[in-house]
Order: sequence, then C-alpha cells, then structure tokens
Amino acid sequence: MNKYRTALMNRPFMYIESKRIAEMMLQGKTEEERRYEAIELNAIQMPSLDRRKTSYKEISHRLSFLDDFFLEKFMNSDADTAKAILAYAILQTDQLYYEFMREIYLEKILLLQKDLAKKEVINFLYKKAEQSEVVVKWADNTKERLASGFIQMMRESGFIVSNHEEHQVKRPLINQGVRAYLRKNGIKPIVEIMLGELL
Repeated sequence: MNKYRTALMNRPFMYIESKRIAEMMLQGKTEEERRYEAIELNAIQMPSLDRRKTSYKEISHRLSFLDDFFLEKFMNSDADTAKAILAYAILQTDQLYYEFMREIYLEKILLLQKDLAKKEVINFLYKKAEQSEVVVKWADNTKERLASGFIQMMRESGFIVSNHEEHQVKRPLINQGVRAYLRKNGIKPIVEIMLGELL
C-alpha cells in the first residue's frame, strides 16, 4: 500500500470509468490495448489527455487488487455491491483513507454513532500531520480538499448518506455471495470496515 498521498482529492471514486476498464480486463485485452483505448480513444471519457493518463493509471492500480471473482462481481452485481467492491479495492491502495475508515468510520459504526461532520475528517488529517512528515507539509487548502474527497468517496461507495452538510454513517449494501467471499478470502482489517463489524 502506498504511504500517504492525495489521489482522492482529485480522482475520487471513478465508478463508471472503472467499469469500462474492468470490462476490457474481462474481455482479455492486454494492458497495452486497455491503455490505448482509455487514453488515445478516450474510452473513459475524460476531457484532457493528462486527466486520462492519471485517471487510467489510478484505476488500473485499484483494479489490480481485485481477483477474478471480485472483477466478475464488480461487472455483474447490483450497483450497491459493485460500488462496495470498488471501495474494497480503493481501501487497499490508499493508506490514509484506510486509516480514516478504520479509526473514524468503523469506530462510529461499532459505537452506533451516526453523525459524521466534515470537521471530524479535517481534524483526523491534522492529527495525522502531527505523526507524518508527509502530511505536515500539506497546505490547509489541501487538507480541506482531501476531506471533501473522503466524504465524496464515502457517499459514492455507500458508507454515508448525506443531506446538505450533514452526513450519517451506514454499512454499505453488499449481496450475500460477495459478503461470504469477503469473509472467507478478504483482507481482514479491510473486510471489517466493509461489513462494519469485528471478525
């Protein structure tokens, strides 16, 4: 897992784009073919060449953490389950987001605390700045934007429901087959986040 980075600030969930790349993977297209279609033919429908390149790299990195079962279920499950599978991949690629989800989200779920304020996300980032030479160098504006990225990520992947500036934590909806597979084959600390329970 990469150490702390700010990818979720600019490239949060990218669900539709990830589906397009995953479909190419299931079709057996090579990395070169996928890259060409995504970047040169703009299969992921991003406005600029730079954005296509960085987004494709991030999506490919995320999807590389999904085995054949997860990849197939990502493409062929209901939208809630598919989004949860993508969230599972993202939790493996982003150390800071993973730590936030363990330390703040999971604790709230376990303690039956519903409300999540953006201020709590920002406070988490400031706490990390006290512990990390990387995070301490980030400007306040960067922390603010990253907090917004975290909240957007949680909303799109089913970990919160939002009403204006108010957010309530919840467990994502995941079908039984994927839940069972996660329990048996998943990375335990991440599965605990996904299911909202300690295993």
